[in-house]
Amino acid sequence: MSISYALVTGANQGIGYEIVRGLGKIGFTPILGCRSISKAQEAAEKLAAEDHLKVEIVELDVTSDESILAAREAVESLCRKNNGSFDLLVNNAAIMGDSSFPIREYFATVFETNVTSVAIMMDTFIPLLEKSQNPAGGHIINVASTRGSLTLGASGNIVRSTIHPYSTSKAAVNLLSIDYGRNWEGKVRINSVCPGHCSTNLNGHRGYKSPEDGAKVVLQVAADPNVGTIGYYQLEGTDKYTPAPF
Repeated sequence: MSISYALVTGANQGIGYEIVRGLGKIGFTPILGCRSISKAQEAAEKLAAEDHLKVEIVELDVTSDESILAAREAVESLCRKNNGSFDLLVNNAAIMGDSSFPIREYFATVFETNVTSVAIMMDTFIPLLEKSQNPAGGHIINVASTRGSLTLGASGNIVRSTIHPYSTSKAAVNLLSIDYGRNWEGKVRINSVCPGHCSTNLNGHRGYKSPEDGAKVVLQVAADPNVGTIGYYQLEGTDKYTPAPF
């Protein structure tokens, strides 16, 4: 049986770190992506010490095309060297942005990381995922947010947003998942998930869920061979993930 590799972006802390931990416990060999290779190494060593997990690391700045291409080469090299299969990409890296910036720069900075980089990551890694040896095929999970739900926003069933670049970027992530999912249907599965309002550095630790709880929806969707494509899922008050409103 070949090694099943899964790459997680922005994974040295918070939800990404817990996704890596969880994937390592359900049969994947996680590849921890982080802008700082030293922080990635520190996180991998901690997972090895605490959970006895084998975690690969890769330096990955999702706003740099050069870094993304180097990460793809590193993943390809791992697969060749170890007769492995690249089966899962989790686009987790995101920023809230700095509201002190001029509005144009504020939006541009957030969209560069949260939207453009997700598209480039998918474009770059889909050719590898098409070669997945997983019977269910290659899979991309994009970490979105209820903040990006047009349904909830339009119906008034969510608190009004004051972080417009972030919320609109997450709406764009959902549309990316839909558009790419339609284009690659039957070849690579592409889904979005909402981890919920988690306490992380991203939001100044104001969330009500732990990063470990937030990671669970990703892990359930990743582990389910029957999950389709073009879905949006959440895990709120149930034992199993359920559809979330786009």
